[in-house]
Amino acid sequence: MTRTSTCAVPPVPLARPRARLVASSATAGACLVAALTISFTTLSVGLNAPVHAAGYVHRAIVRVNDQPITQLQVNARMKLMMLGNREVVTRMRSALRSKSIGKRFRAYAIARKPRSQADVERLKKQFVAGIRRRIERQVLPTMRKRALDELINERLQIQAARRRNIVIGKTELDRVLTTVAKRNKMTLPQFAKHLRKLGTHISTMRSRMKASLAWSKLIRGRFSRLVDVSQRDIDDLIATENSGASTGAAQIKLQRITLKIPGQVSPQRLTARMAEGERLRQRFRDCKTMPALAKRIANASYENLGTRGANTLSEPSRSIVLSTADQQMTPPVLSGRGVELYAVCGRSKLKGTPKMREAARRKVRQKRFALHARRHLQNLRQAAYIQYLR
Repeated sequence: MTRTSTCAVPPVPLARPRARLVASSATAGACLVAALTISFTTLSVGLNAPVHAAGYVHRAIVRVNDQPITQLQVNARMKLMMLGNREVVTRMRSALRSKSIGKRFRAYAIARKPRSQADVERLKKQFVAGIRRRIERQVLPTMRKRALDELINERLQIQAARRRNIVIGKTELDRVLTTVAKRNKMTLPQFAKHLRKLGTHISTMRSRMKASLAWSKLIRGRFSRLVDVSQRDIDDLIATENSGASTGAAQIKLQRITLKIPGQVSPQRLTARMAEGERLRQRFRDCKTMPALAKRIANASYENLGTRGANTLSEPSRSIVLSTADQQMTPPVLSGRGVELYAVCGRSKLKGTPKMREAARRKVRQKRFALHARRHLQNLRQAAYIQYLR
């Protein structure tokens, strides 16, 4: 049986009692969220610069080595950065899922006296647009600073690239932007039109992409000889990324002392045995002392388990062993055999498949290039003449 949706707020003539606009605040809240199709990743923003005087938005507000940044450029960058901004998206979700959203919309709608269902739908969009504008106003100060810093950095990056004769041509830039458009299942003209609908312009994205490409070429050209990735670097990264308890991939050299609990197990005996295990752990110095430590305690056995995968151990021993450093002893753990203590005597690193190693190599290189890029940009900013204009 097909169910008819009862989510929409019913039309209310002026003569009807205002209280009948919405059945309940909970229903209204659910209806409001369900009735509106909101793309949280493509929030449209309307950042209109205040016009205090003619040509205000075209006035330079910062000069970077005598190259101007205008208010219009800052506003355009803010619009681009606002699209899909995580903070805005998170706040919008929180606001639209608030328990009071239905009650607030009911009051909003009643005050505007809708005459038809179409009026109610229009009021829903206005209501959400108002929430969005309020949230955007809250994040604008932070967003403006970020946009200005980004533009200053880009001016410095482009200037540094040009000094090394690095210029990004239109063909190269179009090729990259076309790839971005394809990821969004659009052609480049369609993508440009889509951005205009969202309140920004593709020229702003071009400017950002141009600086990014030029900077990447500069950093790789200047620092490639300093970025050397050894096999040990790859081994370390693979071992780090696969050291979690969930993988069970780590190969660990283990020794174990088991404190048996003779006779009937009682809480008192168990507590005493755990205390003995803790004292044993405090006397531990390194793996060489394990056999001697076991001999000092009655009903204790020593085992050299050799090298084995962490996934051969049961929980909680596996997690505890994985979190224990080399040449250290784990806290005492209760098992079916008694109270167990493991000594971690070393680890053999996971080598990984060729595909894993190539991915690790690229990741290490990228991290090191990023480090050089941050340092070089800091040096450029320190040496630059940045003038903030009033």
